[in-house]
Amino acid sequence: MFTFEKDGVRMSVESDIQASAFLSCGWKPVEETVKGFKEILEGKYDDLPEDAFRQCGPIEDVVEKAKKMTSK
Repeated sequence: MFTFEKDGVRMSVESDIQASAFLSCGWKPVEETVKGFKEILEGKYDDLPEDAFRQCGPIEDVVEKAKKMTSK
């Protein structure tokens, strides 16, 4: 079983075909969300601007957004 999350909504699917459909539409595996959340709690991203976290998806996107914000 695969579990995906997007915009706070979770979906579970059983087949690889269904899972690939969710991935192609921008859904992320819950494991990625949990990993990013743990890293935030550990303080790994305390140096990033708070606005980088607003309306952003995975932590990798937050880091990229923060780089763009600080390079201006």
